[in-house]
Amino acid sequence: MGSLNNFHTLCKPISLLKHKYETETFVETGCFRGAGLFSAASFNFKKMYSCDIDKEMVDLCSKQFPEVDIRHTDSLSFLEDLLPELDEVKSVFFFLDAHLPDHDKNNGTVLLDSEYNFPLEKELDLINQYRRDKRDVILCDDLRIYEDGAFDGGNWKERHKFGLDLSFLSRYNYNIEKFYKSEGYILLYHD
Repeated sequence: MGSLNNFHTLCKPISLLKHKYETETFVETGCFRGAGLFSAASFNFKKMYSCDIDKEMVDLCSKQFPEVDIRHTDSLSFLEDLLPELDEVKSVFFFLDAHLPDHDKNNGTVLLDSEYNFPLEKELDLINQYRRDKRDVILCDDLRIYEDGAFDGGNWKERHKFGLDLSFLSRYNYNIEKFYKSEGYILLYHD
């Protein structure tokens, strides 16, 4: 599992992206224990939103970050509800990190029957449905779920069981950058 801070220090400064795209709003899918929110707070986003499917994590992060709108729900329901609220916001920094929600709690085992394991494609579909004409920055964590590469954290051995790839990215009109630091990142943006 990568982190927002690792991306900032190892790949590309978030402060530069925030400035270039004039974004003051941060949206994260999957708050887990709050590392992403802690990093985002250090970049002085004016408004922050997050969610998690795990009520325990939502309660933990809500106590740590009372100023953040944190919702107990899956990432797709979260985006479906939140995106219309952000219609007037010209640029959002998205950190999509809601995959494999029970991975850490199950000693690294992937529950094969969970519909929430790999929501990235549907998350991007929703963002494009509601925000196609906006200057958003979208950072996707754990590129190694979708492809093998020279990741600092190594390749994900279970990846081939799921037949995942990134061919769906061709549907969108984003510039795409891939980073192989940590567990890998995909950065999507419009010029």
